[in-house]
Formats: sequence, C-alpha cells, structure tokens
Amino acid sequence: MTLLLIAALWAPSALLDTTGPVKVGDPAPWFAGWTARDQVFNRTRLLATPGVRGHVIVFFATWCKPCEDGLKQLAAARPRIEAAGLTVTLVDYGEEASVGAPWLGARGLGDVRTLYDRYGTVAFAFGVEHRADGGARRARLPRTVVLDAAGTVRRIVGREGEDYVERLIDALPAPATPAAKPDATPSP
Repeated sequence: MTLLLIAALWAPSALLDTTGPVKVGDPAPWFAGWTARDQVFNRTRLLATPGVRGHVIVFFATWCKPCEDGLKQLAAARPRIEAAGLTVTLVDYGEEASVGAPWLGARGLGDVRTLYDRYGTVAFAFGVEHRADGGARRARLPRTVVLDAAGTVRRIVGREGEDYVERLIDALPAPATPAAKPDATPSP
C-alpha cells in the first residue's frame, strides 16, 4: 500500500520528441529576443558561449503555476546544472521585463539571462506558441529545450516532474574522461 502511495505522488517529467516543428536531433531554430536592458540576444550569441557542453532554454510565464514549480527546481539546482557545463536561458512568454524581472528576482533567478518574449517570436520559433483556429495565440507551457554546444536539440521537456533537473543534466552525454597515460618510467 505504501509503495502505491509513493508511486502516485512521484510524477516523472514529460519527455517529448517534438514541440511544434522542432524535433529532437534537429538544429535549433533561429531566434532573437530582448533582454531586460533591451539588448538583442540570439541563437548566434548563445552558441558562441565558450567552454560549455550545452544550453537549457526554459519557456515560462509568471501566470503559469506549473512553470513556477519547475523554476523552483531550477533555482535550487543551478550550481549542479552549471557544474555540468550547461548555461540557462529563460524566456518569459508574452510579458514585459517590468512584470517578469521582479517575479524572477523574488524566486532567486533575477541574475539568470532572460529574454522577454513580448510578441511570442522566440516561443513561435521553438513551437511553444502556436496559432489556434481563428488565429488566437496559444502557448504550450511549461516547455524546456536542451541544446548541445553545436545547437542541436537533445531534449524537450513538457511537464517538469521530480526528475526534471536530472533530465536536463543527462540530456547530453557525459564528457569523455581522458585515458590514463602509460607510465613513462623505464622498468629496471
């Protein structure tokens, strides 16, 4: 009985093969968005980040309760994520920096690179935003996309479960450990 209760409380992350037109194994789409300081940040600048294994792009909105739950996990695990060689970029869907920046600051994420996707262009490029019948905008939130250093989509996460951080870190193969060099000292 206890085992059933534990299994019912634990929910794994929803791993997806696609989000809109974006598929695991494909190159990430071109995107460009604005930071809180009105600076343009795009795919080229992201992929030019030196010395990283990959990039985590998290789409959220302040009104999205499941997004907030995932961001809490992200905030708590940032040292582990960064130690694994991953950068984090947040994309605040459909909101201005005046709304998102204080909200993120209150959750310990105020210093994370954030794009304020006022018009949904970044979300649309990644298939997070889609147009419903009649042209109404709809968002598929929460959504996280993990890219390798070359910009290939390696994982797409829908709902963030208890294993969310592990799914981000294990999306990329572990770096190869250097082989031990043979002992160069001559034998007697």
